[in-house]
Amino acid sequence: MAITKEILTTLAQQHDSFYLYDQAGITECAERLKGAFPFASFLYSVKCNPHPQVLQTVFAQGFGADAASLGEVLLAAENGLTPDQIYYSAPGKTPMELAGAVDKATIIADSLHELRLLEELAARRREPLCVGIRLNPAFAFDGGAAVPSKFGIDEEQALAFLRRNDCPHLRVTGIHVHLRSQVLSADAIGVYYRNMFALADRVEAALGRTLSYINLGSGIGVPYAPTDTEVDLPALANMLQGAVGQRKTRIFIETGRYCVCRNGVYVTRVLDKIIAAAGVTEEDMVLEIGPGIGTMTQRLAEAAGRVVAVEIDANLIPILQDTLSDFENITIINEDILKVDINKLAEEYNGGRPIK
Repeated sequence: MAITKEILTTLAQQHDSFYLYDQAGITECAERLKGAFPFASFLYSVKCNPHPQVLQTVFAQGFGADAASLGEVLLAAENGLTPDQIYYSAPGKTPMELAGAVDKATIIADSLHELRLLEELAARRREPLCVGIRLNPAFAFDGGAAVPSKFGIDEEQALAFLRRNDCPHLRVTGIHVHLRSQVLSADAIGVYYRNMFALADRVEAALGRTLSYINLGSGIGVPYAPTDTEVDLPALANMLQGAVGQRKTRIFIETGRYCVCRNGVYVTRVLDKIIAAAGVTEEDMVLEIGPGIGTMTQRLAEAAGRVVAVEIDANLIPILQDTLSDFENITIINEDILKVDINKLAEEYNGGRPIK
């Protein structure tokens, strides 16, 4: 059943606020992806929407899980997914988190340090461990020069590690790259895909064997603005098929927000038009306390010259970093606001002028 104004009005009379999802719409988007890319597998980013019924709907389509926390790994496992269907990729995993996920997911190492932790874990278990590695490749999304990244192992370091082969209990079986979200140009994504397979060739040369899987990452963009256009899925599929060639490697496409973002609404009674009431302009620096997953942060960044978002929950930081990666005027601080020197923030980011 499609979400209609009549349904929303009826529910709004019964509840002050609620989420409403269109199960048929989610399924339709999933079927569209599967129809366009019959030769690929899909991973749903659990952080997009971890609502139990949303997860059940998505996983019923045969999609695997892209998990950014141990909690998301466990949610996927509770929904019946097996370790070869759950890919745990997040920076800064702790030894406890790795131990908690090792039998429930395929772990994607985000750093050389994490590879060492996994080697120690595998040695204690006295058995080999298959892992993937997240790479920061020697190219940008558009094919230009690489840019520094807080995520993944720099390609040169990763290739050197693979050639040394000094973690005898680890077997690297796949790679994962994520450089940019919300790209709507099939041609631009196609260039990225071709570079990804060239990267896979370099990794396989360092390993001396073929990879089991390649996670292309970066999701499938969705149009928001009236001038945005849908990604041309058939054209993109043709480009990807050409880039895959005769490879037998399993290809993963991350769905990003494609299946869910336009198939749900949040309804609440509006108490304040916060940004308008605050009179935020591009001349302002805004201090946001508790940005959560960054929904309002994005709107603030569109209106203000600089936004400093202070979030105490460390588990939300990777989500914020991913959600807000396209904004250059946002600074994320993982700290208790009571311990933050606001005057120092004003001096550093706003020349000592008052902040909002």
